[in-house]
Amino acid sequence: RARMTFDDDLLGQIADEAVAEAAELEPRRTALAECLGRLAPDQRQLVARRYEPGGSVNDMARERGTTPKALSEMLRRIRRALMLCIERRLAQEARA
Repeated sequence: RARMTFDDDLLGQIADEAVAEAAELEPRRTALAECLGRLAPDQRQLVARRYEPGGSVNDMARERGTTPKALSEMLRRIRRALMLCIERRLAQEARA
């Protein structure tokens, strides 16, 4: 196993790129948090449950007394609403 070493210039370039990418994502994270806050509490809970570790559409559907297909459709609509909300927020920020 050969050890690889990187020179300081390359490490600096990688670090600069990582910082730039994080800065680009921050407005989207902020918009997502605001848009999640605007969801109805049951919708917000549904999204949180789905994306927590081990979140299963089948298990959630069983608990809610619905079909996995119906639950997946609910989640699709919520994700679509979130996407549109985020896009509107970012567009408003760009105009400001």
